[in-house]
Amino acid sequence: MRLRIDLLLAAAVAMASMTHQARAVDASDTQSGANGDVISGEWVNPQSPGSHSRVRQNGNEFSATGGAVVDAGPYKGMPYDATAAGRINGNSLTMIFTAILRNGVTVVGHCAGVVPAAGVVAWKCRDKSGHVSNSTWVRDPASAPSPPAVAAAVPVAVSPPRVVVPAVAPAPVAALAPVANPAPAAAAVPAAPIESGRRVALVIGNSAYRAVGLLPNPTKDAELVGAAFRQAGIEVTVAHDLDREGMIAALKAFTRKANAADWAVIYYAGHGLEVGGTNYLIPVDAKLETDLDVSDEAISLERMMAAIQGARRLKLVVLDACRNNPFARQMKVTVANRSIGRGLAPAEPTGATLVAYAAKEGTTAQDGDSGDSPFALSFAKRVVEPGVEINIVFRYVRKDVLESTNNEQEPFVYGSLPPDNFYFVAPK
Repeated sequence: MRLRIDLLLAAAVAMASMTHQARAVDASDTQSGANGDVISGEWVNPQSPGSHSRVRQNGNEFSATGGAVVDAGPYKGMPYDATAAGRINGNSLTMIFTAILRNGVTVVGHCAGVVPAAGVVAWKCRDKSGHVSNSTWVRDPASAPSPPAVAAAVPVAVSPPRVVVPAVAPAPVAALAPVANPAPAAAAVPAAPIESGRRVALVIGNSAYRAVGLLPNPTKDAELVGAAFRQAGIEVTVAHDLDREGMIAALKAFTRKANAADWAVIYYAGHGLEVGGTNYLIPVDAKLETDLDVSDEAISLERMMAAIQGARRLKLVVLDACRNNPFARQMKVTVANRSIGRGLAPAEPTGATLVAYAAKEGTTAQDGDSGDSPFALSFAKRVVEPGVEINIVFRYVRKDVLESTNNEQEPFVYGSLPPDNFYFVAPK
């Protein structure tokens, strides 16, 4: 059985990985001639209701990101995100794309298109599995077209067609824990609540570790927390069992969302460790045979925090990653004075940023025996309670986890926020 999805491209931001500078382009580089912007703007696929796409051109190169929902197969209705980078050469367009479904399925491939005079581009795409599809994209009639740099510029759509990928069974979604005794609203403080604006979240749950065996709860924790964020009105992308390439792709895609948002939140559940004072989150394909492998095979907390720095008001990273780590037990230490810590090292965020640990530095968190970790259960419950300011949310989470673990696990929050009230769910 196969699943067809549209890989919709959007977001007018340059790819973070691009190092080229804006430059003049001669007439052979673009359809419109020297310095012609033939791509930037909003686009849609008429065959995919609800699609949206925004693209930016820089010289003869372009970048784009976006997302929509799957329209067929076992993932029907599931949101996904996509990014792409490409090049214009005369009448030809080429690009490489990555799409990530909410359950963590990743699709990577390349596309080729030809710029027609009518302002419509026909794409032919092939993913890594060899599946091929075709589609046509046009400028979004609901938005004003971006003015070209040259009057003769021809607008074209930059977004790939429907790509066929193998279907796999969707991950089960855990039910959101009911709130038995909702917490009272936070006490009045001088600061007034501010409008939350656009809020986005990336939720990652890594369970299926290949080198050390299954960690049972993170994928279920991710679904639980993702459901709570959606209930709170946050735009959520949930990904499961990401390898290093998948985690980097997810962070790149989320960076573009965070840059256009007021809140940016990352929740990670899975293995993590501290080596030489640096915290790392571990992808499912990591082996970590020696301490020298860590920086190559894992993702640093600094890299994760960099993905949210573009958010305008609130930046939050939540790590349920302080579990007792089997990688640390089997890892060979090659540098005599390099320490491999128990749990994670303290974080030092700045600028309207919070970093929350499921267990404070130097200690480990419990995975839980109820299908979800104690931290995830409490956090998902408290997030959806109306009128509880975010600092109070984490105080309740600390109280809940201490009680449920007989004071063996103590969550901790690092960083500070400006003198405003921030609510996951506003007061009624």
